[in-house]
Amino acid sequence: MPIMCMKLALFAAVIAGCLLAANGRVLLQSDGDLVQGQVSAGVDQACSIKSDGALFCWGLNAKGQLGDGTNSSRSTPTSVAGNATWMQISAGYHTCGIKKDGTAFCWGDNDYGRLGDGKKVGRTIPSAIAGVGAWTQISAGGVHGCGIKVDETAWCWGFNDGQVGDGTAIDKSIPTAVAGGGSWMQISNGEYHTCAIKIDETLLCWGRNTEGRLGDGSTSDQLLPTSVAGGGTWKLVSAGRAHTCGIKTDGTAWCWGSNQYGALGDGKGKEEGSNSTTPQLVLGGLKWLQVDAGSSSSCGIASDRKGWCWGWNGKGELGDGTSGTWKSEPVALYAPGITWSEISTGFGFACGITNAGMVACWGSNTYGQLGSKGPDANSAQKVSGNGTWGLAAESDTSGMSSEAPIGAIIGGVVGGIAIIAAVTSGLIIHRRRKAAANINAASTVKADSANGRPAPGLEDSAAVLSMSTMNKSSDPVLQWIASQPKQDSGISMRFSSSSYAIPDHLKALEFAWDDARILKPLGVGSFGDVYLAELHHSPVALKLLFDAKAAVTAVNSASTAAGLSNNNAQPVNNPSMASTDALVKEVCVMAPLRHQNVALLVGYCMNPPCVALEYASRGSLFDVLQNGNTDSAVAAELTWRRRLAMAADAAAGMLHLHTRAPPILHRDLKSPNLLVAADWTVKVADMGLSKLMDEANRDSAVTTGGAANPRWLAPEVLNGDNTTAAADVFSFGVVLWELLTWKLPWSDTPTVWNIVGNVLKGGRPALPPRAELPGLKPSDNLDAYTALIQRCWAQEPSARPDFNSIASELRALQSV
Repeated sequence: MPIMCMKLALFAAVIAGCLLAANGRVLLQSDGDLVQGQVSAGVDQACSIKSDGALFCWGLNAKGQLGDGTNSSRSTPTSVAGNATWMQISAGYHTCGIKKDGTAFCWGDNDYGRLGDGKKVGRTIPSAIAGVGAWTQISAGGVHGCGIKVDETAWCWGFNDGQVGDGTAIDKSIPTAVAGGGSWMQISNGEYHTCAIKIDETLLCWGRNTEGRLGDGSTSDQLLPTSVAGGGTWKLVSAGRAHTCGIKTDGTAWCWGSNQYGALGDGKGKEEGSNSTTPQLVLGGLKWLQVDAGSSSSCGIASDRKGWCWGWNGKGELGDGTSGTWKSEPVALYAPGITWSEISTGFGFACGITNAGMVACWGSNTYGQLGSKGPDANSAQKVSGNGTWGLAAESDTSGMSSEAPIGAIIGGVVGGIAIIAAVTSGLIIHRRRKAAANINAASTVKADSANGRPAPGLEDSAAVLSMSTMNKSSDPVLQWIASQPKQDSGISMRFSSSSYAIPDHLKALEFAWDDARILKPLGVGSFGDVYLAELHHSPVALKLLFDAKAAVTAVNSASTAAGLSNNNAQPVNNPSMASTDALVKEVCVMAPLRHQNVALLVGYCMNPPCVALEYASRGSLFDVLQNGNTDSAVAAELTWRRRLAMAADAAAGMLHLHTRAPPILHRDLKSPNLLVAADWTVKVADMGLSKLMDEANRDSAVTTGGAANPRWLAPEVLNGDNTTAAADVFSFGVVLWELLTWKLPWSDTPTVWNIVGNVLKGGRPALPPRAELPGLKPSDNLDAYTALIQRCWAQEPSARPDFNSIASELRALQSV
């Protein structure tokens, strides 16, 4: 079960970890960038808090655990009822949270009194926990709940097999004090057990002890808190379904209890006798900032802020790009370049907040618990919606720097508690860096060479979505589409009819053309016009998958010949349009591709054929590099280290494609088909669409801007051979050259046919002298990078490396 806690410590009279400022706001302690209690993966639902304190949940809602006043499950975040500002959230079988004033609420199923409101009636909206006093921490377990108040007392309620910790096995519908007294700093609930750390950093557990989940060296249930075996001092604990994990003050991670499928991370699992009644060291030699125990898996964040998981992986819940094979030692999340602020492990899935303020989930998506429509995912997928997630831990002391040590002595809550501020040493409240721009927040568009319009700056997402709907009469393509009969009108646009049934699991991705609000054109892609649009309140890049301008010409020609106006023209077949069959095939390929370096398919439209992709606000890599030549601000951002990261992103995306079963070949890898998000993450796009368009336009000639652009193509492809994985690697070599030079490949070669001839003879774009290369510092070492370029674009396909090797080499170069 996810830990819903914050690291707490007592420095003199200071309660560090949950502070109440003069306005009553709870201030969360962070460890560097780490702030806990902002995202929670429960049994089949997840919740997270946005930077403004708004709380959203998604997933299964059969018992009202999403808190939106309904029992309808949601595959995208839905606002919790009440419009409150929240400070901490915890999801289990039910859900609980703490508001900014220190009041605590729970919602969902209420059998056994697990909501703590004195009733046993389920709630679909937050219900206040009974009693007085402000809360600093809360944890929703299986069928019980627990929390810590500002006076450091621990309380539990709900089903009681001993997990309430009051010395009885009687259920409690209101908070009941944990026996033994003392001051507590962190608490975590499992399915039927509870663990907590006292101020003196000792760790105790109580409740059901099947498989040894209490860690006391036995399997006997305990009605009272009992010390975990081995002693030591602890800074964090997480109680899962039937196992528990924790971190000692030396940064080592330990787990105990059920070890089915390697959930303890000790290299064992599944075999008889692998369960442990005492803490076992998690292997890997890492120092840990956070661990979180789930159902049969665990995840954590190491000291470098990278994410790791271990245990059962049936639905991809380890997030390492694989599914079905359990791991008994930590494996890295497949999220190149991503650092994490918090990770929460649920039942068959997990979610986390990145240090850039993005929420991503992975694993089972049976009930929409990944926060977006689609199949299960074995790597981190961005949750739908805009905005920055996670509260910054900050003080209200004006004029104080974000790194200044501050503290507070808490005597109570405003409206019932007096607040006294005091300065202490050793406690840092970190003000989390906000993302420079939301991933979907803005647009960078190339200057229009025809009218000299400059590229606009980055806009926030609110600005994007507040744009006026584009006047379709000013765009001949949109005007033509609008003039065509609708799908259900009896005579729809005459695209080739499909002989393929759309798989049921993809039908939810289909949208009607009229559902998209067109905001402005973004340009012309390899396969058709591209528009910025709003779809279901999110910005998307809407790509038409047919030669729309040819369609307009065909209609206008037919209209002229028949003496009709455009408005009265009958639909005509256009031989250059992509067939609906091909679109269905392509969507079937693209929809399962859920990787942070592959452009996410948001949806598709059958009539006209188009796809909606996540909107990458900086445009294509080609756009970015060309802007670097003319815009000093962009050039300053394109440091060598950043370009290495961008290359590594693209390689990771291509590795994801090539390691699918069967492998997916891109066929048209080039800088215009690599998209750049606001945070500079690169995403591979238009994979496989070249084949679709080649079939639709097989009579067309090779052009410099089309899908068969020879500037990036391998010699064997130019010679008529079939595309292979090695051909994609050749194209990637040219992209690496672009990242080094910021130039268009073969820009000094007069014709397409000259380019083809040069490549077939072994010619390559020239590598300029170092002094002519942009954006370099004297300390930047290029030798290994240029050697990689030359291996990627080797004449013989067998001499080229694969993307696994390329990605590894680029990661190594980043660390130099």
